[in-house]
Amino acid sequence: MKKILIIQGGGRPKGNTARLVESFEKGAKEAGHETEVISLLNLDTVVPDQGVY
Repeated sequence: MKKILIIQGGGRPKGNTARLVESFEKGAKEAGHETEVISLLNLDTVVPDQGVY
């Protein structure tokens, strides 16, 4: 068994990156690994890209 840290940096809570993370985590758990997901969306210090103006 391995401990796996998954860092999600995608911009939408239910977007493609979130779906990929969920699928990866499920597969890792089914294979007997321990997982932890950290989403950058939940951190107050990360500001979404506002574009170049």
